[in-house]
Amino acid sequence: MKLVHPDWEKPVILDGTKVPLISIENPQCLYHTLKELEEESRTGIGNFVLSHGGRILDMKKQFLFVPSPWDMDLNARKLTTKLLACLIGKAQDETYYRKSEELCGAVQNWLEEITTEIPLPVAYDLDVDMEAFFKALHVHLEEQGESLAERMLTFMKSWDILCGETGFAFYGFRNLLPSEERNLFYENAKEENLNFVLIEGPCHDTIETEDLFIIDKDLCQIFE
Repeated sequence: MKLVHPDWEKPVILDGTKVPLISIENPQCLYHTLKELEEESRTGIGNFVLSHGGRILDMKKQFLFVPSPWDMDLNARKLTTKLLACLIGKAQDETYYRKSEELCGAVQNWLEEITTEIPLPVAYDLDVDMEAFFKALHVHLEEQGESLAERMLTFMKSWDILCGETGFAFYGFRNLLPSEERNLFYENAKEENLNFVLIEGPCHDTIETEDLFIIDKDLCQIFE
């Protein structure tokens, strides 16, 4: 994936050999960049352009701006909806169809036995609503790992699997990742083919696996 902006002299490659790191040292520029990324991730309208293999992608559908670790919600409405749809599809496909039918039959038999114990005209729907069934079981995505790096990997994989290949922009995450964990995190993300860019303020301890793009206080753009 490639992310470009008309004011940037350098395209940002999200799936390259190095991890793209954008260091914006000018506070006002940083604010406007984050604001624009947030709006375009939410509405699909803006100056950023995301592409893959020469094809322009819909930023609203295939890009996600994450402004803080507290915004990595594995049970956001969109993910939950996609998860339920995926499970319902699996329950109805040829592999699990018979088991699903057996389960629904068992539930109906169980309900019939229970209702006969109550001296009231109890009625119920014979067609089991699979979505309601999964919701009743409180099916949800579970956090894995205690470190921020592990949570980021789980978060990105969940979006990629349920919503399709997605580009991510994380603000302020890198400085929260211990230096000894950073390389391992980058390696794991590359193995999973995850597309992401890290956005920070000033950065002074970059490592070889990071592709640094600086917009300094005077708005000069510095890159290799």
